[in-house]
Amino acid sequence: MGRAMTESREDSTAQLLAKAREVSRLLEDTPELKEYLAAELRMLNDDAASALRRELERREEEARGVRPGDPEYGGALGEYLAAQAAWLEHPVVKEYHQARERLDGLLARINAVITFPITGDETPAPSRGCGGCGGGCGQH
Repeated sequence: MGRAMTESREDSTAQLLAKAREVSRLLEDTPELKEYLAAELRMLNDDAASALRRELERREEEARGVRPGDPEYGGALGEYLAAQAAWLEHPVVKEYHQARERLDGLLARINAVITFPITGDETPAPSRGCGGCGGGCGQH
């Protein structure tokens, strides 16, 4: 590959990264990101939500320690699912998940525009949830 071609490729890459930084700055001003960050902060500062999260984590650890087929498995799984439901029903947690879904939707639309030269489609792929729970939390 010639020197001119290498320099041209480097220039194109530098320009692309500069535009990506510009998109990042624009993203900072979107209602979706602002609402998500505010909802996250409310959730992290809510004592009841924190207590529910700790309980969920404790129940998850207990459930992981029991194998399917063990007599305690059904009980441990049931307690975990009950803790998960309580966590997800807390108002600030619900608000956080809803804000996260709106932000994920915006990011999916941006990604679809960026990947158009590859996919030929600006339609975002169907949502698979927030990624934090693998879609099993019942919030999406």
